[in-house]
Amino acid sequence: MANAYLQSLHTSASLRQLLQLRPFEAPVSSEMGDSRIELEAENGTRLVLDGSFSSEDEGSWVIYALALYDGADTLVSISDMALSYEDFFAANGRERLNMVFEGADEITSNLGSGLRMNFQAGDDVITLGFGDDVINGGRGNDTVSAGAGNDTINGNAGRDQINGHDGDDVLTGGGGRDKLNGGVGNDVLSGNAGRDKLVGGTGNDTLSGGADDDVLRGGTGDDVLTGGAGADVFKFRANDHTNVITDFEVGVDHIEVLKGARGMRGVDFEQIGDDVAVYFGNVTVIVQDTTVELMDDSDNFLF
Repeated sequence: MANAYLQSLHTSASLRQLLQLRPFEAPVSSEMGDSRIELEAENGTRLVLDGSFSSEDEGSWVIYALALYDGADTLVSISDMALSYEDFFAANGRERLNMVFEGADEITSNLGSGLRMNFQAGDDVITLGFGDDVINGGRGNDTVSAGAGNDTINGNAGRDQINGHDGDDVLTGGGGRDKLNGGVGNDVLSGNAGRDKLVGGTGNDTLSGGADDDVLRGGTGDDVLTGGAGADVFKFRANDHTNVITDFEVGVDHIEVLKGARGMRGVDFEQIGDDVAVYFGNVTVIVQDTTVELMDDSDNFLF
């Protein structure tokens, strides 16, 4: 006999609706050489420790792989991780998983109610389901692919690549040269430190490059772009709707026209109060706090 201990197990429903466990302790059996432990509830939900775990001299288990199944469907699959904290929450059919990981982790989730995960060192690969997820990447070069839902993802240190996909997401790169893509929805993207590339995608997005030389592309929709410190490039193409640049610095930043004009002859300017409207290819770019005299210069543009 061996015991796998859960550090924290919370539920407002009966534990028997989740797993046949006593609070905080899960007695299981595993034959010598077997690399699979299963815990099964009366409703068919299974908690599976499969393929990678080890036992200390005292007999307690150190878990390196975990999967949660509901019938034939995999809800959460976690591998190649060092698990330092586990907090599984279930209430009236809504699952909530909170974890902290060390090392290089690979996680796939199909949970509908979202995950809360914190990562430390390591290059993590995280694929999320359709819930409202909260992910903190920690140190390392992380790759996060969010599903549907309103997700909050912080890459923190390292060169991170974060894709928000559907939903109104909040994506933060942190330190390092990050790539953020909001996808569909009204997203908020922040590069922070490092030379970042931010793409809003479809929807009314808010992009902030932060420090260093960043590339910002709002995509289709009415977007608000702030480059921050450094020489930033704001990219647009035909039919990108109405966009606002809050901090364009003449002689430092650039507006790149990907499609909609081949040169300055295809660009028109209009002074509107303290701002300048720049027109090309069914696109309007409102450049705040400047004048037509300053903006009507080919040095401000890339074609």
